[in-house]
Amino acid sequence: MEIPNNEKIDIPESAGWTEKLSRAEARIAALELENARLREEIIALKAVKPADAETTGFVEASGVLWKQKPAGGYESIPYCPTCKSTLGDYSGSLLCLKCNWQAPIKSFEVPKVFNDLFGEGSR
Repeated sequence: MEIPNNEKIDIPESAGWTEKLSRAEARIAALELENARLREEIIALKAVKPADAETTGFVEASGVLWKQKPAGGYESIPYCPTCKSTLGDYSGSLLCLKCNWQAPIKSFEVPKVFNDLFGEGSR
C-alpha cells in the first residue's frame, strides 16, 4: 500500500503507537539539542590556535591556558589565564592561589580535555 507524502494515517490509540511516537519525538528533540551543543563544543575546541603559542608560549582552550613545551607538545597542567600561574586542585575545583581565579572546568575533567585538545602524544 503506497502512502502519499504528508498524509496522516489513523492508528488506533489502543495500539500504543501514539505514546511510542511521542517518546521517539522527545528523544529526537533531546538528541538534536545535544548535537547542537556538541557542534558548538567542537567549534570551540578547533579555535585553539597553535600560532597563539608561538607568541605567548600558551594556548587558551576550555577556559584555561596550556603551556607549550620547548621541545614541542603541551604540558598537561592547566594555567590561569589571568596571571599564568599553575592551577591547583582544591576539592575538585581548579583554583589559582595567586589571583583567586577559578577555572570553568573541574580537576577531574583535565585529562579528558587535554587529550581531546592535544592527543595523548602531547605530554
